[in-house]
Parts: sequence; structure tokens; C-alpha cells
Amino acid sequence: MIRSYAILLTVVAAFLLGLQVGPIEDPPDRPPFSPRVAEFEGLTEPVDIVLLGDSLTDHGRWSELLKVSFANRGIGGDRVGMATRRAEHLPEGPIYVMLGINDLAAGVGIKQIAKDYRALLTALEGRDITVQSVLGPGHLPVRELNRDLQELAAEMGADYMDLTPILGDPLKYTYDGIHLTSDGYRLWAEALNESMAATDQVSSLTVQSRSPE
Repeated sequence: MIRSYAILLTVVAAFLLGLQVGPIEDPPDRPPFSPRVAEFEGLTEPVDIVLLGDSLTDHGRWSELLKVSFANRGIGGDRVGMATRRAEHLPEGPIYVMLGINDLAAGVGIKQIAKDYRALLTALEGRDITVQSVLGPGHLPVRELNRDLQELAAEMGADYMDLTPILGDPLKYTYDGIHLTSDGYRLWAEALNESMAATDQVSSLTVQSRSPE
């Protein structure tokens, strides 16, 4: 009997404690989509190139591929609007953006994505920005989105890098239709290295087609 009462009291105490404590919430000034946002806030040393994107950017072994110092600011699952909320914490340096495939996969319309991109570029006003073409499978309207992004980049004074001649449209160097193989990352890195080494970048930069060795 005593043991039964003890167990009952323990359960009641745990229940009441749960009511008192309540759910743990993110601080109001921290975007809820990823704890890595807080991690990035304290990493703001200047670099040669800032890579802003989603899992495509995040998964790159850039330390083995790039010839310049870099900050990898890719977060898996990120959409354009999410990246805008962390724009103010990006390190100093030219920013190369690749975002939009998660928006398309979630069914967000092209007009809305372009509107979100405009907000992102506005938040990054005064920075050296290159919008990279979105990469993805053929069943998503990637080509249409890229056309709008190229026009938006020209309108807002950003560079545009078309990676589809080397990575494919639809994406060729992929193991699941969206994420890149090692050959895909090597070709992408070569394009970035060439872009950073160039002294006369133009408003629309198209990388020449090539194949992995």
C-alpha cells in the first residue's frame, strides 16, 4: 500500500512539475528553424568568399576544393526567407548565394520566391553579391526560376553565375536529383575559383561547359 502511494505521489509531482516548467521555447530574437544560426552569429571574421545557401552549400568539402578563405553558411532545409533572417550576421567578403530549391520542392510559387529573393538582396545591400543559378531535377520549374533570378540580379546590381552549363539542367551530377556528387562539387568549386580569380567580373557570368577528368 505504502509503495503504491509513493508511486502515485511521484507521478503527480512529475505532472505538476511539467505544468510549471512548460515547453522550452527559442529566444524571441532567434529564428526557430536551426540552432546553427546562433552558432554563426559569433563567426564574423572577414573571408575571401561567403557561401550562403542550403544543404547543397552545407555539404561541400570546401576546404579541399577552394583556393581562397571561405565561410560556409549553408544550412540544410533553408529557404530564401530563412536566409534573409540571418543576413546581418554574415562575415565580410563577397557573397555567393544559392537558394530556392527547397522553396520549389515545398510548392512555393516562382513569384513568391523572386519576392523573397528581392528581400534578401535588399538586406544585403552594399555587399558584393553573386546569385548562383538554382540546381535541381527536371520535374521542378528550376529553369523558369533561374530566368527570373537572372533578371532580378541585373535589376538590383548583383552578379549572376549560371552553373547549368557545367552541372546540367536538369542537374546531372547528383545521386538523388538534388544533392551533388563529388564530381559535381569539384566542378562547382572550379567555377568559384575562376570567378574569384577574375578581375573583370560582369553582371551575368556564364561558366563554360566542361566534363570531369
